[in-house]
Amino acid sequence: MGTRKSLRLSGVLAIAALLGATNVSATPPPTHCATTDFSVAVTMHNTGGVTSYEYSMSSPTGKTPSKFFAYVKGRQSMGQGLQGDLQGSLAGVPAGSYVLNGSTSPACVSGSAWTLIKDRDGYCFPTVSITSSPMLTVSERDKPEEGTTNVVIATPTSYQTCGPILGPTTPAAMAAGSPLVAATVHQTFANGCAYFLTVDGNNFVIDVTADSTTPNATVSPFEACTVTTGESICEIDLVVAHCPSVRPGEDVIQGMTGGTCYYPPNKKFTC
Repeated sequence: MGTRKSLRLSGVLAIAALLGATNVSATPPPTHCATTDFSVAVTMHNTGGVTSYEYSMSSPTGKTPSKFFAYVKGRQSMGQGLQGDLQGSLAGVPAGSYVLNGSTSPACVSGSAWTLIKDRDGYCFPTVSITSSPMLTVSERDKPEEGTTNVVIATPTSYQTCGPILGPTTPAAMAAGSPLVAATVHQTFANGCAYFLTVDGNNFVIDVTADSTTPNATVSPFEACTVTTGESICEIDLVVAHCPSVRPGEDVIQGMTGGTCYYPPNKKFTC
């Protein structure tokens, strides 16, 4: 198998006032919101085990946006956050980056944006136009039609907050009736190296441990069967915007055929 590239503030008080907890009522969240200069509409797609939120912008005052930012579900815990799973795109091309709560992202928002927003991360599109339709795609969510978020649209001179609006803030979907939180799978790769894979409730690999019975590959060049841990190691090594989560049995992400494989968000191993 060859390399597989993935598809993978000012005004803080105003932002905080608009942010709310995930909408769990029977009333669906709004699919439109407006600021002084912009109107935003969102369309949700849910197909093939993934949920996508596509945002379109217009401006009744003729303003031009330069950046687009969305607050998303944060606090990664047992696979329930979006870090390592959420991917952004513009016109089908990977774009933007995930921003951890509390961190400073000069491309979209300042650190002050998190002062009163302690349970959300964000996704930043540092370059957009009025015709852009930023899309956020993630593995299937639990009740995705109930998630609410806020977005921030920047111009060269201002930040304008819009919301609440439908968005990726609900937890990952669990198999119906299944109490599974994590499980271990044993897998042997083409070079003979064997590993124990820990998977979460959605069957995504979240940890990799070498099997001591195969300390070395069984085919030439007989390299050591090792696991390396490093945050965003796949994206950094392969120089791609996002490496998506992978389930056992799916095509593994490879940096070199017969040499290096990855299980995002942070595992590289000899394969």
